Amino acid sequence: MHIGILSAQPPNYHPNRRLLEACARAGHQAAVIHPGGCRPALVEGHPVILGSGEATEILLPRIGATINDYALALVKHYEATGRRVVNNAHAIALARNKFLTLQALAGSDIPV
Repeated sequence: MHIGILSAQPPNYHPNRRLLEACARAGHQAAVIHPGGCRPALVEGHPVILGSGEATEILLPRIGATINDYALALVKHYEATGRRVVNNAHAIALARNKFLTLQALAGSDIPV
């Protein structure tokens, strides 16, 4: 399985390096993908990813506080291609806003 780690940090950045090592130990191929290296596109009306993220079967977004609108749209585009995404765009958008997170928790009857 080919796992893409979406991160603005380089592969030797400690968390990315540890994820790459864990993927290798589990027998998977993995690569760190910089959001700027991916090009979301539509080919004959179907969403595709061009550039460094083409071969990714599973995307692990690790963009944290550095996420911008482009990176969030990129995660959503990966979802649209039918690939598995560990943390989807909606969850990331919700998690980056504390008030929206509290609203979602309260709306699911989770005490806050």
